[in-house]
Amino acid sequence: MAGETASTRPLAGERHRRRGAIQGRVPIGSGRLTIELVPETCWVSDIREVIPPSAWEHLRRRVDADARHRCEVCGQRGGEHDTECHEVWEYDEAQHTQRLKRMVALCHRCHQVMHIDRAGEAGAAHAALEHFAVVNGCGVGDAQRHRALALRRWRERSRHGWSLDLQALRSYGLDPDLLMHSR
Repeated sequence: MAGETASTRPLAGERHRRRGAIQGRVPIGSGRLTIELVPETCWVSDIREVIPPSAWEHLRRRVDADARHRCEVCGQRGGEHDTECHEVWEYDEAQHTQRLKRMVALCHRCHQVMHIDRAGEAGAAHAALEHFAVVNGCGVGDAQRHRALALRRWRERSRHGWSLDLQALRSYGLDPDLLMHSR
């Protein structure tokens, strides 16, 4: 807008809310930033925990470099570690397979949204919901509804055991079969 500088310009989501351009609900998967709660029965499948530390470090650095040290969701630079490496999972509900889709570089705030349950434990859930709203150009109420839907999906998925498919690690130059046996 005319007369705005980089330091006074509102964030994109704030500008849209002021104009009333974006209203309504944000269904799961439709926004730029989502809440992804890994089923409780899959908590042991965190990539960082199942591959050797040297492989994790290689992967983290590669994902950060590929993203040019910027958050792939909101475009901000990370913090202490440039960005944080996050797993994007797909769930085959019929076969109960948790499949690694890709790794993504996130700033700390976007990563808190993805793991809002952990953010809540640290007392940062409201800040995470506000960040969700700004990034997606919606209201905090929409963010709360998205969180509730994600929680319902988490409860349902947590009722099942899941097999793990890490074949996507091959696209990062890592052999998941060798890594799983070397841990």
